[in-house]
Amino acid sequence: MPGLHRSCVVSCACGVLLAAGSASIARAQSTFTVLPSSVTAGEGLIGGYAFARGVSGDERVVIGSTANGAGTSGEAPWIWKKNDAGEWTRTLLPCQRAGSTFRGGRAVALSRDGSTVVGMLSVAGQGSVAPGTMAVWRNATSATPLLSEPLPLTSGEQGQFFRGQLSGVSADGSRMSGFAAPRHLNSEIPKVYVGTSASMTTPAGQVAAQDYFSGVIPTGGAMTADGSKVVGWRRDTVRTTAFQWTADTGFRDLSSDGAGADFSNLRAEVVSANGAVIGGYKLGERGPINTGGRPVIWRDNGTRLINLALPAGILQGRVLALSGNGSIVGGVTGNTLDLINDLDDRFSGLTAMLWVNDAQITLRQYLLNNGLNVGETNLSYVTGISEDGRTFVGAGNRTVAGQRQFFSFIATVPSPGTGVLLGLAGLAAARRRR
Repeated sequence: MPGLHRSCVVSCACGVLLAAGSASIARAQSTFTVLPSSVTAGEGLIGGYAFARGVSGDERVVIGSTANGAGTSGEAPWIWKKNDAGEWTRTLLPCQRAGSTFRGGRAVALSRDGSTVVGMLSVAGQGSVAPGTMAVWRNATSATPLLSEPLPLTSGEQGQFFRGQLSGVSADGSRMSGFAAPRHLNSEIPKVYVGTSASMTTPAGQVAAQDYFSGVIPTGGAMTADGSKVVGWRRDTVRTTAFQWTADTGFRDLSSDGAGADFSNLRAEVVSANGAVIGGYKLGERGPINTGGRPVIWRDNGTRLINLALPAGILQGRVLALSGNGSIVGGVTGNTLDLINDLDDRFSGLTAMLWVNDAQITLRQYLLNNGLNVGETNLSYVTGISEDGRTFVGAGNRTVAGQRQFFSFIATVPSPGTGVLLGLAGLAAARRRR
């Protein structure tokens, strides 16, 4: 049926290999599905890539973006929906209004039921990193998603944003957070905005001389489930500093572990649904600033910084996703990461990584421990994790008919943490056999 993707579910005791052309594999309750449609390298205006960025609470809705034309400029915002027959469909979210110059966009985060999606619209002809505006899509899971009008700013701030993006939304879809710089200010310095689609306000305490970003790198959300906490980062001429904001405490810098200026170059990108864990990365530790980076998380209300392990020989990493309580952390590691711009899967040598209760394991191995062998498929990013920690979405690539193809995926395991537990059990068994 046109536009539909029927999962090909296979199982065997020794694991399952993802063959060329197949889109889904499974063992017991574990599944791995390549979402329609993939993007071939070189296709589209900026090279072609595909990213799933978030998953709904029932794990039947995924949002993301691709750069493959589709009548847009640069990125195109998409929503994938799974029906009762297990088939996935992909729908382009509206990204143009009559008389507007917006032709592309980016879906960044979604509410728990998937009906509200937030992100950005980009200006026609300017590519994916062009100045744009914060965007909200309502009734996103319906046949006719609704694109909201430009969000109102604080009283006196009229007109479209010079640039902006919404990066966080509460579980019920009522509150959202992002960054923007209004056109009329004649300034490119953005500020954090928090509020509802009817009233977005600028929290007090921001420093005008600095750039503030609320999860500027789109990774699935920079706001807690109840909408009470927002995380992000700000920069000046000296360093980049991670922060958290609540209505009660205002802006507060996250701990830099007291390790000096080099360790003050920190970026917070995601926060767990319950607010207990914040994820991001540290700039400049393993290479020039904006090049080297180490994945980090914060616990204890942002007062305790924890450096996450990197594989041997790997110099860079980013935290891009958290489970609801923060016990499962997802992201990417590699030596070719672009730590400044948006995610870009055209680079080789990137690995989708998990840290489960701070224990490092590749997503590939985690799935293998749950009976799934993805074969020659390269898993590059984990960009979203369900609140219960069972489901992962992200991006990868594979070779099809001699061409490199980029795709979004969704993978589910029976229960959170089982991949690590199974791996440890297998290691113990092997030791007993010796």
